Amino acid sequence: YNKNIHNEGRISGGKFYGQVKNQMSGQITGGEFWDEVTNLIMEGGSGLTPGFQQTCKITNGTFNAQVINHTTISGGNFNALVTNKGTITGGTFQGNVTNSTDKTISNAVFYKEVENNGTIEASKFMKNASVSANDPVTVIHCVDGADREMTYGGNILSALNRGQSDTIWFNGSTQVG
Repeated sequence: YNKNIHNEGRISGGKFYGQVKNQMSGQITGGEFWDEVTNLIMEGGSGLTPGFQQTCKITNGTFNAQVINHTTISGGNFNALVTNKGTITGGTFQGNVTNSTDKTISNAVFYKEVENNGTIEASKFMKNASVSANDPVTVIHCVDGADREMTYGGNILSALNRGQSDTIWFNGSTQVG
């Protein structure tokens, strides 16, 4: 689709080359997006009952341009800037991420710069990822081939109840200790 889209239903596939506004309980469960996507929250007025909110969700898809999230992202692959003004509970982020004040990200995988002004929990920061502003609360480390949630900046050996002599260290696939 080459035109701008105002989604009020469900997008489950296709390629979108125009801007997409996900609104009025719209859901994105799949598809490829090559222009900006805005995930909106609709509150009272414009035909809605005052005080009533309709939230939109992104649960999957591949996003190759900026995404502005005002509601919920629970999955998907994001290859450009994501600005979170809502909640993120999953997803893989190959582009930079800005997490706004008092907003939360959890169970995400980051590959680039994250500007965290809110809270990040139980997320993986891959080799070239970095975080600025607020440190994450917890991060995921791969230990003995399994993902383990640990306190950011904490002593990994203490958390595992191990000493230095009980541990084999690797740099990539090469044993170094």
